[in-house]
Amino acid sequence: MPLHVSWIRQRDLRILTMGTNTYTTDQRFQLIRTDDVEDWNLQIRDSRESDSGVYECQVSTEPKLSLAVQLNIITAKSYILEGPIVFIDIGSPVNLTCEVQDVVGTLFLFWDHNGTVLTKEKMYDRAIEYFMVLGTYSKSRLFIAEAKFSDAGIYSCHPSYANPTSITLHIVNGDEPAAMQPGGQNNEVANAALILVLALLIFVLKM
Repeated sequence: MPLHVSWIRQRDLRILTMGTNTYTTDQRFQLIRTDDVEDWNLQIRDSRESDSGVYECQVSTEPKLSLAVQLNIITAKSYILEGPIVFIDIGSPVNLTCEVQDVVGTLFLFWDHNGTVLTKEKMYDRAIEYFMVLGTYSKSRLFIAEAKFSDAGIYSCHPSYANPTSITLHIVNGDEPAAMQPGGQNNEVANAALILVLALLIFVLKM
């Protein structure tokens, strides 16, 4: 009688695979096996934090053989330290620092400005540096030597396997935000954030 190998998720006792057949509608789960090797590997594509838990491999011997495996999915977290809103005087330097924690393996990271990725061709007077710290901690710094009105807007840091994080940068001339200057960038999201800040200030002053 041929042996059957099954993979079961213990959280809900869901049979994921039995033999070479898959018994879940979640197409991220797949059995990987080659005919010349008696390895029955459960593959989870696009793994998520909710996939963490105990998975059990069962072999239909008598008595039954089983092996439980604890899977822990680590989700990297990203932050821009100066955020979420920054006001910088025109002509002053700008430093934006993105930190990524709980890094496992190779991490790729890029910045964008108002939805446009900052490639070498689009860097102009900006500079980006990237470095690892202690193996599980990554940092990237975006530097602008002299802030111009056109530098205002939303800057986002995109790690390869963590949620992106964003910051709104306002370039000001004295006390007046760049979005309100003639020729300044009219970014709807930046304006909304500015209006919210001003409304909160007015509310506090009236208390």
